[in-house]
Amino acid sequence: MSTQAKQTLLVFSAAEGLFGLPAERVQSVCKALPVTRVPYLPEDFIGVFNFRGDLCLAIDFATRLGKTSKTEKTEQVMIVIDSKDPKARPRGLLVDHIERVAHSSEISTENNIHLLDADTFLEGGIG
Repeated sequence: MSTQAKQTLLVFSAAEGLFGLPAERVQSVCKALPVTRVPYLPEDFIGVFNFRGDLCLAIDFATRLGKTSKTEKTEQVMIVIDSKDPKARPRGLLVDHIERVAHSSEISTENNIHLLDADTFLEGGIG
């Protein structure tokens, strides 16, 4: 890991891998919320959901990686991620399981946790 300041990360599993997101960007973690499908969205955008009165896009993490989740949809978890852009709405990331909260100093290439830049990963699609 580089000499960056220590960060708290939310570590989750999806698509048979472990991934970490900066915890400061996470608004909520909950059971998979009901999603309404929207025609003509890219395949990884599974639809929209109501989060505290906001209509938000839901992204299937495994599909975005070009893989398939082996976890039943009813067992999956939604991570609601805040956007740095105050005009953008939060997005929901459908993942298999939350593993733990860790400090960046605990993360190394040996433990196979892939660090995600939330902005880069959530780019694209609809506002």
